Amino acid sequence: MDAIGLRIVFKQDRMQELRKMARLGKIPMRDDGWNADYPDAENFMQLLYGPNTGGENNAQFDLPEYNRLFDQARALPDSRLDAQVTFLQSGYSRDKARLTVREGGKVLATQEVVFKASPKALYEALMEAKQHSAFSGGAPAEISRETGEKHESAVALANLGSLSMQQGDLTAAQQNYQESIKLRNEIGEKSGAAEVSLLLASLSIEEGNPSEGEALARKALEEFRAAKISESQISAHAILAQALLAQGKLNLAQKEIAMGKPLAAKTQQRVLRSQFEIAAAEVLAASGKPANLQAATASLKAVMQEAEKKGILGVLYEARLALGKAEMKHGNKEDGRARLAEVERDASASGFVLIRRKAATAL
Repeated sequence: MDAIGLRIVFKQDRMQELRKMARLGKIPMRDDGWNADYPDAENFMQLLYGPNTGGENNAQFDLPEYNRLFDQARALPDSRLDAQVTFLQSGYSRDKARLTVREGGKVLATQEVVFKASPKALYEALMEAKQHSAFSGGAPAEISRETGEKHESAVALANLGSLSMQQGDLTAAQQNYQESIKLRNEIGEKSGAAEVSLLLASLSIEEGNPSEGEALARKALEEFRAAKISESQISAHAILAQALLAQGKLNLAQKEIAMGKPLAAKTQQRVLRSQFEIAAAEVLAASGKPANLQAATASLKAVMQEAEKKGILGVLYEARLALGKAEMKHGNKEDGRARLAEVERDASASGFVLIRRKAATAL
Protein backbone atom coordinates (compact mmCIF):
# COMPACT_ATOMS: atom_id res chain seq x y z
CA MET A 1 0.00 0.00 0.00
CA ASP A 2 2.96 2.30 0.59
CA ALA A 3 3.79 2.02 -3.13
CA ILE A 4 0.47 3.63 -4.09
CA GLY A 5 0.46 6.15 -1.25
CA LEU A 6 -2.11 4.55 1.02
CA ARG A 7 -1.54 4.34 4.74
CA ILE A 8 -3.56 1.74 6.62
CA VAL A 9 -3.89 1.53 10.40
CA PHE A 10 -5.28 -1.74 11.77
CA LYS A 11 -7.29 -1.42 14.94
CA GLN A 12 -7.99 -4.37 17.19
CA ASP A 13 -11.15 -4.39 19.26
CA ARG A 14 -13.81 -6.73 20.58
CA MET A 15 -15.89 -8.38 17.88
CA GLN A 16 -19.11 -6.86 19.22
CA GLU A 17 -17.63 -3.35 19.16
CA LEU A 18 -16.35 -3.80 15.60
CA ARG A 19 -19.78 -4.96 14.43
CA LYS A 20 -21.44 -2.02 16.16
CA MET A 21 -19.05 0.44 14.48
CA ALA A 22 -19.64 -1.25 11.13
CA ARG A 23 -23.41 -0.86 11.43
CA LEU A 24 -22.88 2.85 12.17
CA GLY A 25 -20.51 3.27 9.22
CA LYS A 26 -17.54 4.23 11.40
CA ILE A 27 -14.94 1.85 9.93
CA PRO A 28 -13.94 1.60 6.23
CA MET A 29 -13.32 -2.15 6.18
CA ARG A 30 -13.28 -5.23 8.38
CA ASP A 31 -13.18 -9.01 8.19
CA ASP A 32 -16.13 -11.17 9.22
CA GLY A 33 -18.00 -14.32 8.26
CA TRP A 34 -21.49 -15.02 6.97
CA ASN A 35 -23.43 -18.29 6.80
CA ALA A 36 -26.59 -18.79 4.76
CA ASP A 37 -29.77 -18.82 6.86
CA TYR A 38 -31.56 -20.64 4.04
CA PRO A 39 -30.49 -22.10 0.68
CA ASP A 40 -31.02 -19.10 -1.57
CA ALA A 41 -28.56 -16.61 -3.11
CA GLU A 42 -30.83 -13.82 -1.88
CA ASN A 43 -29.45 -14.41 1.63
CA PHE A 44 -26.07 -13.12 0.40
CA MET A 45 -27.26 -10.51 -2.08
CA GLN A 46 -29.28 -8.74 0.61
CA LEU A 47 -25.99 -7.72 2.26
CA LEU A 48 -25.69 -4.99 -0.41
CA TYR A 49 -29.37 -4.00 -0.48
CA GLY A 50 -29.62 -0.26 0.21
CA PRO A 51 -32.59 -0.35 2.65
CA ASN A 52 -30.59 -2.79 4.81
CA THR A 53 -28.12 -0.02 5.74
CA GLY A 54 -27.82 0.07 9.51
CA GLY A 55 -28.60 -3.63 9.62
CA GLU A 56 -26.86 -6.33 7.62
CA ASN A 57 -25.61 -3.91 4.92
CA ASN A 58 -22.48 -2.85 6.82
CA ALA A 59 -20.92 -1.47 3.63
CA GLN A 60 -23.86 0.99 3.40
CA PHE A 61 -23.88 0.28 -0.33
CA ASP A 62 -26.90 1.92 -1.94
CA LEU A 63 -27.25 1.71 -5.72
CA PRO A 64 -30.81 2.32 -7.01
CA GLU A 65 -30.39 -0.05 -9.96
CA TYR A 66 -29.13 -2.83 -7.68
CA ASN A 67 -32.02 -2.25 -5.29
CA ARG A 68 -34.49 -2.41 -8.18
CA LEU A 69 -33.08 -5.69 -9.47
CA PHE A 70 -32.99 -7.13 -5.97
CA ASP A 71 -36.66 -6.29 -5.44
CA GLN A 72 -37.50 -7.99 -8.74
CA ALA A 73 -35.50 -11.09 -7.82
CA ARG A 74 -37.11 -11.27 -4.40
CA ALA A 75 -40.54 -11.28 -6.04
CA LEU A 76 -39.73 -14.37 -8.13
CA PRO A 77 -41.61 -17.53 -7.04
CA ASP A 78 -38.38 -19.42 -6.39
CA SER A 79 -34.69 -19.58 -7.16
CA ARG A 80 -33.65 -21.56 -10.21
CA LEU A 81 -31.80 -24.05 -8.03
CA ASP A 82 -33.02 -24.67 -4.50
CA ALA A 83 -30.81 -26.87 -2.30
CA GLN A 84 -32.30 -28.38 0.83
CA VAL A 85 -29.93 -29.61 3.51
CA THR A 86 -31.67 -31.38 6.37
CA PHE A 87 -29.28 -30.84 9.25
CA LEU A 88 -29.52 -28.26 12.05
CA GLN A 89 -31.98 -25.78 10.59
CA SER A 90 -33.79 -28.22 8.35
CA GLY A 91 -33.60 -31.21 10.67
CA TYR A 92 -31.87 -34.55 10.56
CA SER A 93 -32.62 -38.13 11.50
CA ARG A 94 -29.98 -39.47 13.85
CA ASP A 95 -26.76 -39.61 11.82
CA LYS A 96 -28.27 -38.96 8.40
CA ALA A 97 -29.17 -35.92 6.34
CA ARG A 98 -30.38 -35.49 2.78
CA LEU A 99 -29.24 -32.99 0.16
CA THR A 100 -31.70 -32.32 -2.65
CA VAL A 101 -31.20 -30.01 -5.65
CA ARG A 102 -34.31 -28.92 -7.52
CA GLU A 103 -35.10 -26.82 -10.56
CA GLY A 104 -38.62 -25.55 -10.09
CA GLY A 105 -40.56 -28.58 -8.88
CA LYS A 106 -38.27 -31.11 -10.56
CA VAL A 107 -35.66 -32.98 -8.52
CA LEU A 108 -32.35 -32.89 -10.37
CA ALA A 109 -30.25 -34.77 -7.83
CA THR A 110 -30.50 -36.14 -4.34
CA GLN A 111 -27.87 -37.56 -2.04
CA GLU A 112 -28.07 -38.98 1.46
CA VAL A 113 -25.23 -37.87 3.74
CA VAL A 114 -24.19 -40.14 6.61
CA PHE A 115 -22.29 -38.62 9.52
CA LYS A 116 -19.71 -40.77 11.28
CA ALA A 117 -20.82 -39.21 14.55
CA SER A 118 -24.00 -37.61 15.82
CA PRO A 119 -24.37 -33.83 15.33
CA LYS A 120 -24.08 -33.38 19.09
CA ALA A 121 -20.82 -35.33 19.17
CA LEU A 122 -19.48 -33.19 16.31
CA TYR A 123 -20.15 -30.02 18.27
CA GLU A 124 -18.63 -31.46 21.42
CA ALA A 125 -15.52 -32.41 19.44
CA LEU A 126 -15.10 -28.74 18.54
CA MET A 127 -15.12 -27.80 22.20
CA GLU A 128 -12.68 -30.31 23.71
CA ALA A 129 -9.10 -30.74 22.50
CA LYS A 130 -8.75 -34.47 23.22
CA GLN A 131 -11.98 -35.29 21.38
CA HIS A 132 -10.94 -33.11 18.44
CA SER A 133 -7.57 -34.86 18.31
CA ALA A 134 -9.28 -38.27 18.26
CA PHE A 135 -11.64 -37.19 15.48
CA SER A 136 -8.73 -35.87 13.40
CA GLY A 137 -6.65 -39.04 13.69
CA GLY A 138 -4.52 -38.04 16.64
CA ALA A 139 -3.28 -34.72 15.26
CA PRO A 140 -2.47 -32.06 17.88
CA ALA A 141 -5.35 -29.66 18.45
CA GLU A 142 -5.71 -26.27 20.06
CA ILE A 143 -9.31 -25.40 20.86
CA SER A 144 -10.35 -21.77 21.05
CA ARG A 145 -11.57 -21.98 24.64
CA GLU A 146 -8.07 -23.08 25.67
CA THR A 147 -6.25 -20.36 23.72
CA GLY A 148 -8.38 -17.46 24.92
CA GLU A 149 -10.44 -17.08 21.75
CA LYS A 150 -13.68 -17.18 23.67
CA HIS A 151 -15.92 -15.69 21.01
CA GLU A 152 -15.85 -18.81 18.83
CA SER A 153 -16.38 -21.03 21.85
CA ALA A 154 -19.39 -18.97 22.94
CA VAL A 155 -20.95 -19.23 19.47
CA ALA A 156 -20.38 -23.00 19.37
CA LEU A 157 -21.89 -23.44 22.84
CA ALA A 158 -24.98 -21.45 21.85
CA ASN A 159 -25.36 -23.62 18.73
CA LEU A 160 -24.96 -26.75 20.80
CA GLY A 161 -27.59 -25.42 23.20
CA SER A 162 -30.03 -24.90 20.33
CA LEU A 163 -29.32 -28.39 19.05
CA SER A 164 -29.93 -29.86 22.51
CA MET A 165 -33.17 -27.91 22.76
CA GLN A 166 -34.30 -29.23 19.38
CA GLN A 167 -33.56 -32.74 20.64
CA GLY A 168 -35.65 -32.08 23.74
CA ASP A 169 -32.73 -32.07 26.20
CA LEU A 170 -33.61 -28.83 27.98
CA THR A 171 -31.15 -29.38 30.83
CA ALA A 172 -28.20 -29.64 28.45
CA ALA A 173 -29.50 -26.67 26.46
CA GLN A 174 -29.65 -24.52 29.59
CA GLN A 175 -26.11 -25.45 30.61
CA ASN A 176 -24.71 -24.62 27.20
CA TYR A 177 -26.60 -21.34 26.96
CA GLN A 178 -25.44 -20.25 30.41
CA GLU A 179 -21.82 -21.09 29.67
CA SER A 180 -22.05 -19.20 26.37
CA ILE A 181 -23.45 -16.14 28.16
CA LYS A 182 -20.65 -16.34 30.72
CA LEU A 183 -17.96 -16.40 28.02
CA ARG A 184 -19.48 -13.51 26.11
CA ASN A 185 -19.73 -11.40 29.24
CA GLU A 186 -16.08 -12.16 30.03
CA ILE A 187 -14.98 -10.67 26.70
CA GLY A 188 -17.37 -7.73 26.88
CA GLU A 189 -19.82 -8.87 24.20
CA LYS A 190 -22.93 -7.51 25.87
CA SER A 191 -25.15 -7.75 22.81
CA GLY A 192 -23.90 -11.26 22.05
CA ALA A 193 -24.69 -12.30 25.61
CA ALA A 194 -28.16 -10.76 25.19
CA GLU A 195 -28.74 -12.82 22.03
CA VAL A 196 -28.03 -16.04 23.94
CA SER A 197 -30.16 -14.80 26.85
CA LEU A 198 -33.00 -14.56 24.37
CA LEU A 199 -32.51 -18.25 23.53
CA LEU A 200 -32.57 -18.94 27.26
CA ALA A 201 -35.85 -17.00 27.46
CA SER A 202 -37.41 -19.35 24.90
CA LEU A 203 -36.16 -22.29 26.90
CA SER A 204 -37.74 -20.89 30.07
CA ILE A 205 -41.09 -20.67 28.29
CA GLU A 206 -40.75 -24.31 27.19
CA GLU A 207 -39.95 -25.31 30.77
CA GLY A 208 -43.16 -23.67 32.01
CA ASN A 209 -41.49 -20.55 33.45
CA PRO A 210 -42.84 -17.77 31.21
CA SER A 211 -42.31 -15.08 33.87
CA GLU A 212 -38.59 -15.88 33.86
CA GLY A 213 -38.64 -15.85 30.08
CA GLU A 214 -40.31 -12.44 30.15
CA ALA A 215 -37.60 -11.01 32.40
CA LEU A 216 -34.80 -12.37 30.20
CA ALA A 217 -36.44 -11.13 27.01
CA ARG A 218 -37.05 -7.64 28.42
CA LYS A 219 -33.43 -7.30 29.52
CA ALA A 220 -32.19 -8.50 26.12
CA LEU A 221 -34.51 -6.06 24.34
CA GLU A 222 -33.07 -3.16 26.37
CA GLU A 223 -29.55 -4.11 25.25
CA PHE A 224 -30.57 -4.41 21.60
CA ARG A 225 -32.22 -0.99 21.70
CA ALA A 226 -29.15 0.58 23.29
CA ALA A 227 -26.92 -1.03 20.64
CA LYS A 228 -29.41 -0.16 17.87
CA ILE A 229 -29.59 -3.76 16.61
CA SER A 230 -32.96 -3.87 14.87
CA GLU A 231 -32.78 -7.52 13.75
CA SER A 232 -32.34 -8.78 17.31
CA GLN A 233 -35.17 -6.53 18.50
CA ILE A 234 -37.52 -8.46 16.20
CA SER A 235 -36.72 -11.73 17.96
CA ALA A 236 -36.97 -10.09 21.36
CA HIS A 237 -40.45 -8.70 20.68
CA ALA A 238 -41.61 -12.10 19.39
CA ILE A 239 -40.29 -14.10 22.35
CA LEU A 240 -41.49 -11.49 24.83
CA ALA A 241 -44.97 -11.67 23.28
CA GLN A 242 -44.95 -15.47 23.62
CA ALA A 243 -43.88 -15.21 27.27
CA LEU A 244 -46.65 -12.73 28.01
CA LEU A 245 -49.22 -14.84 26.15
CA ALA A 246 -48.23 -17.88 28.21
CA GLN A 247 -49.05 -15.84 31.32
CA GLY A 248 -52.45 -14.78 29.97
CA LYS A 249 -51.32 -11.17 29.39
CA LEU A 250 -52.88 -10.83 25.95
CA ASN A 251 -52.99 -7.02 25.85
CA LEU A 252 -49.29 -6.73 26.65
CA ALA A 253 -48.45 -9.45 24.12
CA GLN A 254 -50.38 -7.52 21.45
CA LYS A 255 -48.35 -4.38 22.23
CA GLU A 256 -45.07 -6.26 21.73
CA ILE A 257 -46.24 -7.55 18.36
CA ALA A 258 -47.31 -4.05 17.36
CA MET A 259 -43.85 -2.69 18.23
CA GLY A 260 -42.01 -5.47 16.43
CA LYS A 261 -44.15 -5.50 13.29
CA PRO A 262 -42.54 -2.47 11.55
CA LEU A 263 -39.08 -3.93 12.15
CA ALA A 264 -40.10 -7.37 10.89
CA ALA A 265 -41.54 -5.85 7.73
CA LYS A 266 -38.12 -4.42 6.83
CA THR A 267 -35.91 -7.45 7.46
CA GLN A 268 -34.60 -9.55 4.59
CA GLN A 269 -33.96 -12.52 6.89
CA ARG A 270 -36.72 -14.93 6.01
CA VAL A 271 -36.31 -17.23 8.99
CA LEU A 272 -36.40 -14.32 11.42
CA ARG A 273 -39.42 -12.79 9.70
CA SER A 274 -41.24 -16.14 9.68
CA GLN A 275 -40.57 -16.71 13.38
CA PHE A 276 -42.01 -13.29 14.18
CA GLU A 277 -45.07 -13.96 12.01
CA ILE A 278 -45.70 -17.23 13.87
CA ALA A 279 -45.63 -15.40 17.22
CA ALA A 280 -47.87 -12.65 15.82
CA ALA A 281 -50.38 -15.23 14.58
CA GLU A 282 -50.41 -16.97 17.96
CA VAL A 283 -51.23 -13.67 19.67
CA LEU A 284 -53.87 -12.83 17.05
CA ALA A 285 -55.58 -16.22 17.38
CA ALA A 286 -55.56 -16.01 21.18
CA SER A 287 -58.25 -13.33 21.11
CA GLY A 288 -60.72 -16.00 20.05
CA LYS A 289 -62.43 -13.68 17.58
CA PRO A 290 -63.43 -15.43 14.33
CA ALA A 291 -61.98 -12.66 12.14
CA ASN A 292 -58.67 -12.77 14.01
CA LEU A 293 -58.54 -16.55 13.80
CA GLN A 294 -59.13 -16.34 10.06
CA ALA A 295 -56.33 -13.78 9.67
CA ALA A 296 -53.97 -15.85 11.84
CA THR A 297 -54.75 -18.96 9.81
CA ALA A 298 -53.97 -17.17 6.54
CA SER A 299 -50.71 -15.83 7.96
CA LEU A 300 -49.58 -19.23 9.25
CA LYS A 301 -50.44 -20.93 5.98
CA ALA A 302 -48.33 -18.36 4.11
CA VAL A 303 -45.40 -19.07 6.46
CA MET A 304 -45.90 -22.80 5.98
CA GLN A 305 -45.92 -22.46 2.19
CA GLU A 306 -42.67 -20.47 2.10
CA ALA A 307 -40.93 -22.69 4.69
CA GLU A 308 -41.88 -25.84 2.80
CA LYS A 309 -40.67 -24.35 -0.48
CA LYS A 310 -37.34 -23.39 1.10
CA GLY A 311 -36.97 -26.62 3.07
CA ILE A 312 -36.84 -24.88 6.47
CA LEU A 313 -38.45 -27.68 8.45
CA GLY A 314 -38.14 -26.11 11.90
CA VAL A 315 -40.18 -23.08 10.84
CA LEU A 316 -42.62 -25.30 8.92
CA TYR A 317 -43.34 -27.50 11.95
CA GLU A 318 -43.64 -24.54 14.33
CA ALA A 319 -46.18 -22.87 12.02
CA ARG A 320 -48.17 -26.10 11.64
CA LEU A 321 -48.06 -26.61 15.40
CA ALA A 322 -49.32 -23.08 16.06
CA LEU A 323 -52.17 -23.53 13.57
CA GLY A 324 -53.14 -26.90 15.01
CA LYS A 325 -53.25 -25.52 18.56
CA ALA A 326 -55.33 -22.53 17.43
CA GLU A 327 -57.80 -24.83 15.67
CA MET A 328 -58.08 -27.04 18.74
CA LYS A 329 -58.84 -24.09 21.00
CA HIS A 330 -60.84 -21.71 18.83
CA GLY A 331 -61.70 -23.45 15.56
CA ASN A 332 -62.42 -26.91 14.22
CA LYS A 333 -61.09 -29.40 16.75
CA GLU A 334 -61.21 -32.26 14.27
CA ASP A 335 -58.96 -30.37 11.83
CA GLY A 336 -56.70 -29.31 14.66
CA ARG A 337 -56.33 -32.85 15.98
CA ALA A 338 -55.48 -34.18 12.52
CA ARG A 339 -52.94 -31.41 11.94
CA LEU A 340 -51.24 -31.96 15.29
CA ALA A 341 -51.02 -35.69 14.65
CA GLU A 342 -49.28 -34.97 11.34
CA VAL A 343 -46.85 -32.59 13.05
CA GLU A 344 -46.06 -35.20 15.69
CA ARG A 345 -45.35 -37.80 13.00
CA ASP A 346 -43.29 -35.57 10.70
CA ALA A 347 -41.29 -33.88 13.48
CA SER A 348 -40.42 -37.27 14.93
CA ALA A 349 -39.19 -38.52 11.56
CA SER A 350 -37.01 -35.40 11.11
CA GLY A 351 -35.46 -35.38 14.57
CA PHE A 352 -37.38 -32.41 16.00
CA VAL A 353 -38.02 -34.03 19.36
CA LEU A 354 -39.21 -30.92 21.21
CA ILE A 355 -41.79 -30.05 18.55
CA ARG A 356 -42.97 -33.68 18.53
CA ARG A 357 -43.52 -33.49 22.28
CA LYS A 358 -45.43 -30.23 22.05
CA ALA A 359 -47.68 -31.62 19.32
CA ALA A 360 -48.36 -34.74 21.37
CA THR A 361 -49.18 -32.66 24.45
CA ALA A 362 -51.59 -30.47 22.49
CA LEU A 363 -53.53 -33.45 21.15
